[in-house]
Amino acid sequence: MWYERNLWPGLGKSLDKLFLDTRDLIADGIKEVLGSVNESNRTSVRALEDKLVPCIINCQKNASGDWTNSFKQVMNELGTSRVSIVEGFNKQRDQINKLTGTLNAMKESASDYESINNHVMKSNSMANLPAFAQPVVREQLINKMIATGDFSGALNEALGMTDMLVLLSTCTRIQTTRVLSGNAQKQSPLQSSSILALIQQLSRDFQHQFDIKFEYLFDALLSLDTNDTGIKNHVTKVLKGVLRRLQSHHDQESNAVYKDKITVLLRLVSSRLDS
Repeated sequence: MWYERNLWPGLGKSLDKLFLDTRDLIADGIKEVLGSVNESNRTSVRALEDKLVPCIINCQKNASGDWTNSFKQVMNELGTSRVSIVEGFNKQRDQINKLTGTLNAMKESASDYESINNHVMKSNSMANLPAFAQPVVREQLINKMIATGDFSGALNEALGMTDMLVLLSTCTRIQTTRVLSGNAQKQSPLQSSSILALIQQLSRDFQHQFDIKFEYLFDALLSLDTNDTGIKNHVTKVLKGVLRRLQSHHDQESNAVYKDKITVLLRLVSSRLDS
């Protein structure tokens, strides 16, 4: 399949770059924290020296006398500063551990991604793709099909996704004449089962992009061969459902132009039921 050769490797390169960029970002964060730790410790040491030196000088000046108190003061200052440095380091170490944990989690995610990538590269069917990856890959597949002129294939993929937004996006990029003959007696590029599915899905509602829905429904109804053996057993049931939905849309529609167009579709569906 083309997506095994072209799409998935391209997607893989993009995800690889994302992992590497994010990993480098976290690594830079760790370096920054370490730099902060070192600077904090240097500051604490300098502060200790500032306190220590005067005490030592004081001890030297009082060497002939009682300098025990001065010596104790030096030791106390040393102990207090040591505790402060250790506490500061422990806090910074916790932050580093959190960042390291995030980095390790990313490595595991990268490993999972690599396993998925290897799995897909060995697959021979879209059905073998992980569920979360299928919509992205299928939309890319639709784009590729449109770009290469496989308009029927693109619409079939969109119909298979049962996603109105994807279907409408696909329809807006494909002229109806490329997939529909406009005449039930003339073979359409789309099979009858796909035309029936297209009619069923597009008639769900008219809240958005009415014009493209009307254009496709009109040509699809004209192109539908109701005597095709592939759909003959259920075409009546499907069209009756479409008729009910269209009638409901007609009753609720306030726009006079849209209401008239829905009336046209109602008459067309009725005629196809009678054919």
